[in-house]
Amino acid sequence: MHGEIEVFNEWGYHLGVIDAVSGELLKHKQAVKGRKINIK
Repeated sequence: MHGEIEVFNEWGYHLGVIDAVSGELLKHKQAVKGRKINIK
């Protein structure tokens, strides 16, 4: 969990996880279907 950033789009849907230092998408941590955050 440390050194990683969860990425969501403008509608709150989960897109995956990126490395906090390099900004690269972590292929072993793909988007979780159904994961969503509330955007107000």
